[in-house]
Amino acid sequence: MKKVLCVLSFMITVNANANLTVKPCDDQTPTNTEFVVSMKNYYNKSVRVFHVDTYGEPACCSSSMLVYIPDSKAEIGGAKCFQVTNGSGFLSLDLNKMESSKYDPSIGLVLNFPYSIYDNESQDGSMSKPAVGSIIINLKTETVSPNNLSISK
Repeated sequence: MKKVLCVLSFMITVNANANLTVKPCDDQTPTNTEFVVSMKNYYNKSVRVFHVDTYGEPACCSSSMLVYIPDSKAEIGGAKCFQVTNGSGFLSLDLNKMESSKYDPSIGLVLNFPYSIYDNESQDGSMSKPAVGSIIINLKTETVSPNNLSISK
């Protein structure tokens, strides 16, 4: 199912969250600060979103997003980490163009973000395909999940 979304003054046709995956960070997650490209904070810095890039590992899709949220079961300052990708990783990701909703306690915070994936069949020779992803951060349930409902503010 295709959707059309106006993102910061340009139109883009997307397959909303076609293969967007969210999983808890593990030993293979690139959490070292040398991989941080950019970051955004929400809720007085209690929710942190990072664009990380391993610069070529794996070769085509080395970018991903890490989301840190408070962990109520951890000691003071503890956080849960979630990795957001399209399965294999993003070709590019731009947190500067990320849009957020107001926090709704019944749903959470919705974040919409532009990214591109590897596409060896691209018509323009760019080898990339633009898309828009959307995730929901719910502090009440301490979860991060793909927003499969819609891409809206």
